[in-house]
Amino acid sequence: MKKLFMAFALALAIVGCTSENNRYVIEGVLFGGGKFEGERIYLVPFDNGSAARIDSAVVHDGFFRFEGQTDSSEVFILRMRPMMRLFIEELLIVREPGHIHTVLNRSSSVAGTPLNDSLHRWKLYKAHNDSILSSWHRRMRTHNTDSVERIILKYKSDSLRQSMLEYNKERVAYNRDNAFGALVNRFTH
Repeated sequence: MKKLFMAFALALAIVGCTSENNRYVIEGVLFGGGKFEGERIYLVPFDNGSAARIDSAVVHDGFFRFEGQTDSSEVFILRMRPMMRLFIEELLIVREPGHIHTVLNRSSSVAGTPLNDSLHRWKLYKAHNDSILSSWHRRMRTHNTDSVERIILKYKSDSLRQSMLEYNKERVAYNRDNAFGALVNRFTH
């Protein structure tokens, strides 16, 4: 009887540790003062969305929180009603075990877990390079197709695109078996 009790206690401890290891908490700060008090923030699956898979949290004193259990990592979007999107950037996050910190503002951010830290670095890298490419493309449109500056900008643009492609391929290769790698892979092709 004593052995049976010990086996049961050990099994209960393992289940308890396993469920704690699969626990996620997403805490967020929403900038915008009191004008967003009582608004809902939605946690929406990036893929395979259905009403049953959407969660929501109410903003109180500029903060919101999601928590639960997950057996795997999956990309979600922190989304809000359309009028709020004029002031707040929606945010891709990886729902994975751990404590995830988000800041929702004009340039939203995520941190706290390995895949979310990687996702945020990738987002910053992509935004920076997209801005440069956009600037170069605007300048190229103002020049004749034969101008030296346009040719130089085209060469620089092609070079930066190739560099971004290599960067993305490295992220995918290193993250082949997780949600972040799958997301970057979609942007690479």
